[in-house]
Amino acid sequence: MASSKTMLAVGLAAATLVVFVVVIAMGGALRAGLAPWPGIGVAVLAIAAFAVSRERRSFVVAGLLAASGVVGVVYALIRTDFLMASSFPGPIFGIILGLPILGLAVAEAVGATRDRRSSSSTPRVPRRVRVFSRVLEFLLAAGVPLGGNRLVTIRGRKSGLPRTTFLAIIEVGGRRWVWAPWGEVHWVKNLRAAGRATIIKRGRREDVTATELDPTQRVRLDGETWSEISTMGIVGNFGEDASHPLGRRVSVEREKVRFVSGDTECVAWHYPGTNGACVIMAGGGAVTKEPGTDLFARRFHDAGFTVLAFDYRRLGESGGQPRQIVRVAEQLADWQAAIAFAPTLPGVDPTRLAVWGFSLSGGHALPRRGA
Repeated sequence: MASSKTMLAVGLAAATLVVFVVVIAMGGALRAGLAPWPGIGVAVLAIAAFAVSRERRSFVVAGLLAASGVVGVVYALIRTDFLMASSFPGPIFGIILGLPILGLAVAEAVGATRDRRSSSSTPRVPRRVRVFSRVLEFLLAAGVPLGGNRLVTIRGRKSGLPRTTFLAIIEVGGRRWVWAPWGEVHWVKNLRAAGRATIIKRGRREDVTATELDPTQRVRLDGETWSEISTMGIVGNFGEDASHPLGRRVSVEREKVRFVSGDTECVAWHYPGTNGACVIMAGGGAVTKEPGTDLFARRFHDAGFTVLAFDYRRLGESGGQPRQIVRVAEQLADWQAAIAFAPTLPGVDPTRLAVWGFSLSGGHALPRRGA
């Protein structure tokens, strides 16, 4: 469903085209006694349409702006009095107006393409990560020890050909685990389909089976919970039954809640407390609530505090498009919305609210102290 801002941008872009068409129907701005106001109006409408759609670019807006630019240039070349001002005789003014609008249309289309890719079901791994991965693969193939990083060969789900990539393998108590921080990328889909892989370490190859944890199973490492981490990717283990005690369900003492922020919803974990006080928290920067706040939320909860740990919009389980984008103004607004929502939770005293954050979220939390 299109947002209100997108609809407004479409309306402004359509108005840009309508002004062009109406002036043409009237025989040109000079003949209608309107010059130079149609040109000024067209420029203002086009720029406004582009500015309003900055959060979510639209192909519809791009098409309308492109049509306006083409109309301006073509008609100005045919009728030299169109949008003519005394300082711009002939078709020059129409061309000067039409070409920038075409530029806005191209920029709008490029942005819409980028937004569509970022919201697709298959996440796009950042270019810097792909480049760094190639470097690590080269070093691992050369036998350079790089901690828990290993080359892993998995059969392609479509081609059937072996595909080799590097993965960070977590080893605890003789068990090995792998995590996909970028979600449903190709190696994840291949591993799920194949159910087995080959781990390569300094030329030694080891065939292993792979088991994906279901939603009721999570990993506990060294007593620290990685809870619901599959919201960021897949947690699985190589060569062992996932029913091992290391895989356990997260505490059922929390519930998922939602609150409105801006034009979307933020998703949060609510840990009911007993002392009436509530701690509101979020992970740093683009870190989601599970890996960013779980350990700390449980400590506060064990001490009797209610905890509201949320994902910023565009991240984790919260809404908002495009995805994986950090905008400070929006995150500050999400904090305000979370603070306003916290007193509505059962057993929370509105006068006993605290905020907690680290990294970028720590900076966000500081101005909220007097809220």
